[in-house]
Amino acid sequence: MYKSEFWKRFLTCLLCSVSFLACDDDNDDSDAPKADACTGEEDCDGGSQYNRTCGVELVYFGGSQPYVAGEFNNWSATATPMTSVGNNEWRVTLTTRDHGLTSSSIVGYKLVVNGEWLFDPKALHYKTVGEGQGRQLNSAFLVPNCALPEVEMETITTSPDGSYSTNVTVWQDIQGHQLQEVKFFLDGTEIQPSDHQEGNRYQISGHTQTGRHVLKVRVKDADGDESEPVSSVFWIEENPFDWRDTALYMFMIDRFANGDRNNDNPNTTDNIPYANNWHGGDLQGAQRVLESGYFESLGVKAIWLSPVNQQTLGAWDEFMSDDKRNGLIYGGHTPVIHKGVGFHGYWPISGSAVEARFGGEEALRNFIQAAHKRGIRVLLDLVVNHVHQDHEYYRQHRDWFRTACIFTQNGCDWTYNALEGLFAPYLPDINWTEPEADQQFISDAMDWIENYGFDGFRVDAVKHVETNAVLGLRAALHRRFEQGGTRMPMFGETAIGAEGKNEDGSDNPVYGYQLINSYVGEDALDGQFDFPTHHKVSQILLTGEGNFRDVEDALKKREENYKPDSLHVAFLGSHDECRMVTRSANDTCNDWSDYGAMATQPAEDYVYRNLRIAWTYLMTTPYIPLIYAGDEVALPGGNDPDNRRNMIWDSSLSDLSMSSDVPNEQQLEVLNWIRALAKLRSEHPALTRGNRRELYISDDKYVYARYTADECILIVLNRGANMYYENLDLSLVGWSGQSAQTLEGPASSLVNGDKITIYAPEHSISILQVKR
Repeated sequence: MYKSEFWKRFLTCLLCSVSFLACDDDNDDSDAPKADACTGEEDCDGGSQYNRTCGVELVYFGGSQPYVAGEFNNWSATATPMTSVGNNEWRVTLTTRDHGLTSSSIVGYKLVVNGEWLFDPKALHYKTVGEGQGRQLNSAFLVPNCALPEVEMETITTSPDGSYSTNVTVWQDIQGHQLQEVKFFLDGTEIQPSDHQEGNRYQISGHTQTGRHVLKVRVKDADGDESEPVSSVFWIEENPFDWRDTALYMFMIDRFANGDRNNDNPNTTDNIPYANNWHGGDLQGAQRVLESGYFESLGVKAIWLSPVNQQTLGAWDEFMSDDKRNGLIYGGHTPVIHKGVGFHGYWPISGSAVEARFGGEEALRNFIQAAHKRGIRVLLDLVVNHVHQDHEYYRQHRDWFRTACIFTQNGCDWTYNALEGLFAPYLPDINWTEPEADQQFISDAMDWIENYGFDGFRVDAVKHVETNAVLGLRAALHRRFEQGGTRMPMFGETAIGAEGKNEDGSDNPVYGYQLINSYVGEDALDGQFDFPTHHKVSQILLTGEGNFRDVEDALKKREENYKPDSLHVAFLGSHDECRMVTRSANDTCNDWSDYGAMATQPAEDYVYRNLRIAWTYLMTTPYIPLIYAGDEVALPGGNDPDNRRNMIWDSSLSDLSMSSDVPNEQQLEVLNWIRALAKLRSEHPALTRGNRRELYISDDKYVYARYTADECILIVLNRGANMYYENLDLSLVGWSGQSAQTLEGPASSLVNGDKITIYAPEHSISILQVKR
């Protein structure tokens, strides 16, 4: 059943018929199943004009008459027709009064069109109904709890001087109980409305300081019932934040900076190799780094924190695939299984507790508050695919989880078995089709934001969870935190190869882009990590092998195939692969089998030259560039766990180090080059928000422009001999000028109207600004 749902999603997303997320023009919140409320212009159920109705509206687009069959009508294929509203749009509203729905319940249904039973492409939930062989996966909707009052907040308008304003409407419950208490809180302090208009409509306005704020509304009625929480986030900033302008920095807390030696607590009883044990990094140390200005020097205004959940106490055999195990056996070696601990954060045992080794709740709250004071957003790495077998939920609710097969063992495939496969035998897989599991994990996610102030999520292993996980998270974020207009972004990890395969195993040159697109939309993810481009260009750029023509081809493919408004993350290195400098040096990316052969720091100049070219590409092409902690100082490392070595610090932060290593001159050159690129990004919006176009390309020379109506920046990459090219055509980007200023590098140039001649010495990087 789960296999068929997985493949139906990916095959039909290509046709834009069943999976709504692949349809650019159908991603409006208004088309998703939603709860009804009175408009304020009519009575609801005969009561006050501010009573809630209790229903869900379903929407379908198509040329044939659709019907809704579900638990509410005993799965009748004809009892509940949808009504045409023109332009092939059909709607129906299902209510507690007319259709016997129960408040707060999740109701399974399917659409019936021309006798065919279909998933609803707009469904925000899924539900498995039936027993045994009759169990079927269905679309589902959540019936609102209309026995409670409801809060509706308009967009909060702000200005840099600290003023803010919004309107709030409060709806009475379906029975019309009078409101007893309506309270407003700004950052936890009660405030009074500036105006109480006719009915239950309030105006909230005032002045506050620069930074992140939360406007919370609490409503209680005469029956003692309280509304579900609404905590709208807004920022007061001189320059409004834009995700396109920032680099995203990821660090594993345990390996970054040790600010409190008293909470280190490594495992000393299970013979764990040092590389796979607890090292002592914590949020107190990370806060010291933050307050030093280190992140801003790299152009970082957003941090991705590794998972902070409490981790299992014990040590566990590290997972080994059949391929790896068989390779060792066939090679005449005896497989060695090493033990590891949850230093990385991906073995959670609690939905809400913070790992004590990371500093606990207070340290997490302090770190996020310190980041917000500097205007830096913090994303939580949200683990939605699995838990550790020691998790409180697995102990209490085995029916919420699957333990069907382990990836790469006994034919368990990463793609075909994507939904039911386990990463390791001790990591039970969350079954998001179980309504109680769905609601609990979404509730936990919302509490991380409510209790600690996270600004959004990096969503782990997206393709291994049911669609309703992503849709449900977005719906909950929107209702609870986004009503004021500030988006709480979600960036997904959907690991996919450079090209991808169809279900039958045949090549599909755009499969990866379509798969990533299928999760991105207004009511889903904001963007994803760009795996297809990463796989195509990282080896070319890091090693100097291959040619720039293939890099340009990869950039054009992503520009042609991704949705234009997506906030994707571009990357060359990550915590899941061999380190950038090690790949650049063509060093051995060791695995567990050769654990003792650790990657070494290369000394060859060409390695660091290639790194600077790679970083230039990453920081001057579209999308959010990712910096994985340590790559900015060319830290070496093979595969996991060698790629998760301790961060190294210079003298100013040396007391935070968990290593005796310090950056050498070559490593500092890479760090300083990234800082120079970050400075240019902050000063030249064309580098972050502008269009991109190639102006010249050969195997080893590459010139492209980032441009807006107000600015034109040229990036000149030369991996070969001296470059001299006359009359490159600026009219291709709608520009002409009188001169060009060299912002970085040794290139010189001559501008004559819409033509530019560039000289760039061998093996050089230059960045130019065309002047009118």
